[in-house]
Amino acid sequence: MPTAQDIPFLLKLLDDESPLVRREVEEALRSFGDGLETVLFPHLQALSPEKEAFVTALVRELRMDSFEAHWLDWLDIADEHRALESAFRWLSYRDAMIGAPGLGELLDELASRFHGLGHTPETDALMGFLFRQEGFGPPRRDYYHPRNSNLIYVLHRKEGLQISLTVIAVLLGRRLGLELYGFNLPGHFMIMAGDPAAPELFDPFNKGKRLPQRSMGYLEQSLAKRQTTLAELRAQTHEIVLRAFRNLINAAQQRPLPADAAFYQEHLTTLIAALRERRRI
Repeated sequence: MPTAQDIPFLLKLLDDESPLVRREVEEALRSFGDGLETVLFPHLQALSPEKEAFVTALVRELRMDSFEAHWLDWLDIADEHRALESAFRWLSYRDAMIGAPGLGELLDELASRFHGLGHTPETDALMGFLFRQEGFGPPRRDYYHPRNSNLIYVLHRKEGLQISLTVIAVLLGRRLGLELYGFNLPGHFMIMAGDPAAPELFDPFNKGKRLPQRSMGYLEQSLAKRQTTLAELRAQTHEIVLRAFRNLINAAQQRPLPADAAFYQEHLTTLIAALRERRRI
């Protein structure tokens, strides 16, 4: 089996005159599987455009193999926060930059910055850190772009849809020992904290500010007319993922990116079938 030390030699042979040698080199690169982009990354800038295009396409092909094999694994994770992170890791993985840190690593770095600044692990401190100090917020342009649902891009750009920003807050909160959840309103998505029967709501599109008590009262009255409680609108992991898929489909259609829209629609259909099989919907 080839090792990372063999990569420079293999890359030199990518354009060898012999088709047999080129096929052997491709198979050797494929043997790295998910680890290929890690060992390739230090060498990318030195490659010719042709070689870079080839290895980039190969990495993306291997990513898709992994995606197809594992993207539903989160359905079998009992802990809902771990399941949520696993689901969004796979949704982000497909289109992430080659060699970029993964979702978990980026969230760990963000948690380290929070601790490094001496913040107390409380919900208000987290909201201030994430939405005011770090500057996370809504997209300033290209609202209908798939990257606004890709948490790796959102963590780099500090812009994303409400659901993306909420998921980041929830997953970051878990690292800080805070139990946060998504709050699922039609056309709106917020961060939920505290007792589900009497929660506090924070708006990721308003600098993470707490929803005022008056607004909470109006919301509760509106829900009471529909015989629904605040606790019932706490978003389950599968509800968040389904909504993220629909956002991705809508974004791809708006661009338009028909191939991406078809990809997400196909996998949404597969996910719905898997959820029905498990009797979750």
